[in-house]
Order: sequence, then structure tokens, then C-alpha cells
Amino acid sequence: MKKLTAEEFAQRPFYGRGRRSKAYLALLKLEVGEALLIEPEDWGRRYPATQIARAIEKKYDRKFTGGKDALSGGWVFKREK
Repeated sequence: MKKLTAEEFAQRPFYGRGRRSKAYLALLKLEVGEALLIEPEDWGRRYPATQIARAIEKKYDRKFTGGKDALSGGWVFKREK
């Protein structure tokens, strides 16, 4: 454990509360027409990545197509809206 000064704290990035996994943030940053492949080893959660995509669709009024990837066993999404 280490104490941080105010300047050190201001320079450190952190995720904050809520769903802020790397996959969640990557889906949020997708532009229309871009696609994302989430490998199984990058996921590491009990629930499928499709659950996160549907939550983002509801909260941020976006549309994704895709789902479970047959080749890699991961998930693939493309942003439509």
C-alpha cells in the first residue's frame, strides 16, 4: 500500500463505479460501421458479452449486430447506429 499526493492521484487513471471493463469501454467507443472481436481470454466473466452489448443499447441508444463467434469462441459486434 502506498499513500498518494494530490498530484499523483490526479495523474492516475481509474475506471470509477459501474460497468467499466475494457470490453465495455471498447464497445462504447465504437463508431458506426466499426466492429469489435472480444476473445474469450479477454472476457473472463460468468455472463456473456451479449449482455453488456444489450445494456449499452438500452442506456445509450445504440444498435449492435453480432453475438457469439463460431471461430474463436468469443463474441463479435458491429455498431449499426
